[in-house]
Formats: sequence, structure tokens, C-alpha cells
Amino acid sequence: MPIDKINLPEEFIVPDSDKKFYEKIGNKIRDIRIAQKISQEQLANMLGINSEFIDAYEKATLDVTIYHFIEIGKKLNCLEEFDKIIKQNG
Repeated sequence: MPIDKINLPEEFIVPDSDKKFYEKIGNKIRDIRIAQKISQEQLANMLGINSEFIDAYEKATLDVTIYHFIEIGKKLNCLEEFDKIIKQNG
């Protein structure tokens, strides 16, 4: 079941102007997660959140909070790859 965006504060929704950046982040999360054979549910459990958030992050429909961004990077051991994406997108 997807996250009900209607009940979320607007700042959590990815604006169209930032969509490409969040798509890069979401694709990277998905690619690394799959390469490590970790399901969305497993990653969500590692973070103590609902798997619907992981799905929304990967689909770039929900803004990845800085806390989750760092924690996902730690859990997937990919902080350097996230850093590259941020630097490339200034």
C-alpha cells in the first residue's frame, strides 16, 4: 500500500523541480539494495520504519529525510556513493 501523500506535510513531497535529483538518489538506493539482496522490508526494518517509505524514496515520490539518507547510506555501506551524487548535483 503506497503512502498517503494527502496526509503528509507538503515539505515531505518531492517537488517537480527536484524530481531528477531524488530519482538519482532513489535509483541508487534501489540498485545497491538489490545488489546486496536486501528487500525493501528488510531495509525498512533496519531503519525502524515502514517499507512504504523505502518504496516512496526509491520512486522519488517522498523526500528522503537527511536522517534516513544517512542511515540508509550506513546500512547499505554506500555513503561515498551518495556523496558523489550530492556533489554532482551541487
